[in-house]
Amino acid sequence: MKNLLIFILSFNFVLSSDNFEIVLEDSGVEPFKIIIDREKLKDIAIRIWSNECGKTKEDKLKNLIHWNEHEDHASIGIMHFTWYKYAVENDQFPLLREYIKNETGKMLPKSLNGLCPWKSRKHFLREVNSKKVQVLKQFLLDTVVLQAKFLILERFKNVLRKMNEMFGSEGQMDLVRQQFFRILGLPDGLFIILDTLNMSGEKGLYNTLKQLTGSSNESALDEFKRARINRFNFLVETNPKLKIFYNGWLNRINCYGETCNS
Repeated sequence: MKNLLIFILSFNFVLSSDNFEIVLEDSGVEPFKIIIDREKLKDIAIRIWSNECGKTKEDKLKNLIHWNEHEDHASIGIMHFTWYKYAVENDQFPLLREYIKNETGKMLPKSLNGLCPWKSRKHFLREVNSKKVQVLKQFLLDTVVLQAKFLILERFKNVLRKMNEMFGSEGQMDLVRQQFFRILGLPDGLFIILDTLNMSGEKGLYNTLKQLTGSSNESALDEFKRARINRFNFLVETNPKLKIFYNGWLNRINCYGETCNS
């Protein structure tokens, strides 16, 4: 972790000196305020970057801009925000780009300020060493921590409300809400919830939380990990093609609450 911190801090992260607070939006409970300090935000950014782009410095740089086979969009930034070549509602990278502009005034050139400029994965790979890609990569390196802040503000802040909208009719939201705050109360809780959202979305988080039955903080982490493993087993049994991801999933959750090499 220390070596990576030295590596990423050699870039000019744009970040306010102040802590920031968010209020969880959920019609089922009173507003819940969380204050996140700069060091916590930086740690979350590094770990998200590591999980999404790779453990090594080379992978982190290479995979900041990526295009997976069999996908029709580029994946941009530490969380692989989507960027489509055609207009898509709530396309993630354009929203991130606008957020960064509003926060810092930092803007990309015109060629990178609209729809994704690459029409296909093959087109992107032909230009992977172009000036356009290098300009975008530097923009992403300069805003690593802001990308994590955007993720928290746009995704985490609304997660309870979205789960309630999606699954409230099942009648288990009181249990899920209780377990959500139980996990959030752990030292690594915010990252655990964010990483689960990144991996599995609101549905995956909901299905994990509703498996939890305990109430003590001491057992919460182990119980959450077991629930995630049960979910992984179910997914692989349902779709054996997913087995190639299984060990990576396990490695990812085994770092929850631990000092893993990011």
